Amino acid sequence: MAKGVAALLRPSGYAQRRSRFALALVSPTFLVIALVVLIPFGWTLFLALTEIRLIDLPYVNLTNADYTLGNFRQVLTSSDFWSSAAATAAYTLFGGVGSVLMGLLAALALHRAFPGRAALRSLLLVPFAVPVVAAALLWQTMLDPQFGFINAAGQRWLGWDDPVLFLSQRSADVEVLGLTVAVPVA
Repeated sequence: MAKGVAALLRPSGYAQRRSRFALALVSPTFLVIALVVLIPFGWTLFLALTEIRLIDLPYVNLTNADYTLGNFRQVLTSSDFWSSAAATAAYTLFGGVGSVLMGLLAALALHRAFPGRAALRSLLLVPFAVPVVAAALLWQTMLDPQFGFINAAGQRWLGWDDPVLFLSQRSADVEVLGLTVAVPVA
C-alpha cells in the first residue's frame, strides 16, 4: 500500500517535462528582475556601506572597499532626514486613509440608482485613464505660485495674503481654530 502512494506522489516523466518547460518560460522574467531590481539594489547597498568618492569609483570593487556604517550614522543623525521621514509617513498615512475613505464615500453615494449615475461612475474612472506624467504636470501647473489655480483661489476666496510655494518650501503654517499648524507641502 505504501509503495502505491509513493508511486502516485513521484512525478512522472511528463510532469517533469512540464515543470522544466514552465521554468524555462519564467526564467526570462527572473533574469529581468535580477537585472532591473536586484543588481541595482545590491549596488546601492554596496555604495551605502562604503566610504567612496566619485573619482575613486572606477577603482573600487567588493574586495578593496573600505566598509563602514558612517553613512548610515550621518543620515540617521541628520534633522533633515527625520523631518523628511515624518513628512513621508504623514503623506502615506493620511493619503492612504483619505483615499480609502473617499473611495468608500463615493461607492456608498453611487450605490443606489439615480438619474445620471452611469455618467458619474464613468467620470470617476477618468483618473485611472490619465497618464501619471500628465497628472504630475497638471498638479505642477495648478500649484504654481504665480499662475496656479490653487494659489489664485486661495488668495481670492480663502483670504491668503501671499501665495503658498507648494513645491519649493518644506511646510506652510495653517491656522485652524486659533492654532497654527505647520503642514508639510513639499
